[in-house]
Amino acid sequence: MSLRDAVIIGAGPAGLACALEFQKNEADAVVVEKDCLTSTVYRFPDQMRFFSSASGLEIGDFRMHAEGNQPTRGEAIRYYREVVSQARLDIRQRETVLSIDGVPGNFHLRTSRGTVRARQVVVATGYYGSPNLLGVPGESLPKVAHYYRDAHPYFGSDVVVIGGRNSAGIVAVELADAGARVTLVHRGDRFGMKPAIRAALEARIASQQIQVLMRSRVTAIHQFFVAVDTPRGEREIANDFVFAMTGYHADFEFLTRNGIPLSPCGDRPIYDPETLESGRPGVYFAGAVMAGVYTHEIAIESSRHHGAKIMAGISSKSKLGEMCGAAAPDPRLDAALG
Repeated sequence: MSLRDAVIIGAGPAGLACALEFQKNEADAVVVEKDCLTSTVYRFPDQMRFFSSASGLEIGDFRMHAEGNQPTRGEAIRYYREVVSQARLDIRQRETVLSIDGVPGNFHLRTSRGTVRARQVVVATGYYGSPNLLGVPGESLPKVAHYYRDAHPYFGSDVVVIGGRNSAGIVAVELADAGARVTLVHRGDRFGMKPAIRAALEARIASQQIQVLMRSRVTAIHQFFVAVDTPRGEREIANDFVFAMTGYHADFEFLTRNGIPLSPCGDRPIYDPETLESGRPGVYFAGAVMAGVYTHEIAIESSRHHGAKIMAGISSKSKLGEMCGAAAPDPRLDAALG
């Protein structure tokens, strides 16, 4: 079993950017991905466009070409696929990392297909695999979804959308435009959406294509209706489908199980902002996983540069091929841990 310079967990844009950075520095890295390549981008809505320009999604030295100012989901998927092929990155798809054992210079990662050894580990697992649950009766019913792909199947149906941020607004608008009868339920008294999304939503509310319940929350989901607590009391809304667009969070269970500490509040992992090294020496973060529950803080535009910070941090400690033994504790991490 060969000793790789690094194992990168996650083949999203941040993980791929790290792999390119290691390759640029002539380091031997392998990317292990439990799903398919850029699975998060793949699971985005079929007709989605990114808010950023093509240049904001680029990784390494590879240019991205898009037909419009804002790339589509399909254009992004094709771009990242081409990057992997042209750079000949070592990607292991459909292989899940189960545990991280060992010390810097000699980590052993047990996966669903065997064991991988590496000097460093980069966790770039994102957050999209861990939705924020409502915690209400009926949430496990088949009609409830935390992910959305396309509006067409819901034509002529009664659909409740839960949430008040960008994803909830986009889903509500697309469903209404496809002929669904939409009720948007939001616990707040205002929407936290980008102006264009909010304008589209408010136009459909004004035309009564979308019904909205503010300062309200779903208390139970039943087979044919949803119970909602509103400022005017409990309501039962006839319902065929529910989209709980309530956000996502990092996989805290995976982190803590592998000795990677969280903040005292437990809402994000601890890491050195200069090197992106976690509270476990030799294990680094890249991408949105480090935001914990605050997933809006880190996007592709910023996380594509994390690989360079990680390489700089590794180089400042020692030469890549000489990493061995436990690294000295960082006093900033000790302070954060209290």
